[in-house]
Amino acid sequence: MIRAALEDQTRLWDGIGHFDAVAHLVLRYGVERPGAPLQRGVKRMRAKECFRNATLTALGGSMDYCEGYAIRPMLGIPIHHAWCVDASGAVIDPTWDDAEECFYLGVSVEANRAASICARTGFYGLFTGPRGYALDIMDEIVPGFAVYAEATRQKLRDDLPPFLARRLVGTDDIGAAQ
Repeated sequence: MIRAALEDQTRLWDGIGHFDAVAHLVLRYGVERPGAPLQRGVKRMRAKECFRNATLTALGGSMDYCEGYAIRPMLGIPIHHAWCVDASGAVIDPTWDDAEECFYLGVSVEANRAASICARTGFYGLFTGPRGYALDIMDEIVPGFAVYAEATRQKLRDDLPPFLARRLVGTDDIGAAQ
């Protein structure tokens, strides 16, 4: 369900020349998982702080940090989100109170590695930052992704109708990190 929804959403963005690097990364390398109720002993944390919540929760337990997209039934669209995954592969989402009804698709990163990247960059969340997509971090997590991303981004630009291509020349509107 979530993979198909994210593919549809990505196809729409690609069609207007916007390269969503996070969506492409997650579609290529992410694992789809069903939601689950919050496990006993895991604290529900502040809403709208999923990247922070997932990092801190992963560090506090025996689980990985996971970043990608999730769908909440009340919205029905993929949302950039972060959660945790335990050793059995179960989703632990310390942010959303309806996690058992949600669907997840993401890339897992060992907790200490995720925390180290956050400390180095100065913000929570691995795949985006203050200057857009963090292709260098994506490439560090999935070696070779930056080459794929640049080739795909260029193909999108080359395939644009001329009226759109003229509008995007010299901009980063198609997802290039600046």
